[in-house]
Amino acid sequence: MSIPNAVLSASLLVVGSLVLSATDTRAEMPDPDNSAPLAPDYVYRMFAGKSADWGGGSGAYWAPDGRFVAVNQAEGSIGAGRWYATNRGRMCYEADWAWRQDFGVERSRVKTCTRFRVDRKGTMWSTTGGLNGPWFPYSTAPLSPGDQVSSTHSALAAEMGLVASTE
Repeated sequence: MSIPNAVLSASLLVVGSLVLSATDTRAEMPDPDNSAPLAPDYVYRMFAGKSADWGGGSGAYWAPDGRFVAVNQAEGSIGAGRWYATNRGRMCYEADWAWRQDFGVERSRVKTCTRFRVDRKGTMWSTTGGLNGPWFPYSTAPLSPGDQVSSTHSALAAEMGLVASTE
């Protein structure tokens, strides 16, 4: 079973929706010798108990206890799983995604990790790629306190005939 582009796109929206600007030039990338990964407790505090609005009625919620839920209303997909911060400055989530296809519901498990670094000027950077990037300036401004996602997730799960699982 192949993972549809909609699910892969939804799982990568974390970075896309939170990026200040999206230029892919070497001059915009952090110098690894002059930047450092964020501490795991800092990464945890950035996301714990917050929601991200991905636009179009889509978004994600990172619960303080490690639960993760997401919806992509434009594509009609939902995700639920676990999230965590690593000692290498990454935030990862592993989610089971479900979406309607033909006359049924398809599912796939997707793991997405975003790396975070801060340079000597205090600029925060993120990438879902390796240390070679591409890196993008990062802002926590689109994150808001509270869970603005789980009720929509539950409603979409019910429409698909699924029991909403937020683990």
